[in-house]
Amino acid sequence: MRRITLLLFLLISISIQGQAQEREILTSDGVRLYVKVKGTGTPCLYLHGGPGSGSHWLEKFFGDYLEQHFQMIYLDQRGVCRSSSPKDNNYSLERMILDFEEVREALGIGEWLTLGHSFGGILQMAYSSQKNDSIMNSSYRDIANWNNDFSAVALDVKEYWTDYTAKTPKVRVPVLFFYGYTDWMIGPKHYMNIRFPNMTLWGSDVGHIPFLENREDLEKAIDYYNAKHGF
Repeated sequence: MRRITLLLFLLISISIQGQAQEREILTSDGVRLYVKVKGTGTPCLYLHGGPGSGSHWLEKFFGDYLEQHFQMIYLDQRGVCRSSSPKDNNYSLERMILDFEEVREALGIGEWLTLGHSFGGILQMAYSSQKNDSIMNSSYRDIANWNNDFSAVALDVKEYWTDYTAKTPKVRVPVLFFYGYTDWMIGPKHYMNIRFPNMTLWGSDVGHIPFLENREDLEKAIDYYNAKHGF
């Protein structure tokens, strides 16, 4: 399986102000999705990795920075942590993308950025190939005693094993690609297979979890990208 670990932002112009809020959003197939909205600025949906790690860790360890720059939408995907599981066991990629769109519509957001890590990169590539939204990357970890149904079945879903590197030339939006020199989970040279046409490449002395290993450099990369594209 070849994963894409990437930090992508697609250029969006909407800015929404608001206070932190937690809510459950009911999907069209009856799944209750846990969502927390915090921060101000351009809306940014976090797509966690794992599969099945949940959104808690990014919020806890890097949320203070992100929420100063973006309106963060922390989502636990279906079958993960504080969200419920589908009765029909539908964890297909198509259904995941529909979940993201239903969350966006429920929150009244026209366009947004997205942020994901590792397995989240698969979701990002699939989502960005179908929708004019944005993508960004971060981290994953499992949380005991929360829902882990998705993590138990995700790698049995064939479409999650697709090599998405071949699709990168079709993503035309501005991209910040952040990779680690010692990311042995993905491969430190994996970035050489990535061909986003409008990409800022940023290498760092980190492994697989940059916001814990070299937070300062990750912040510099995001600040640079924000300044370059006018967020």
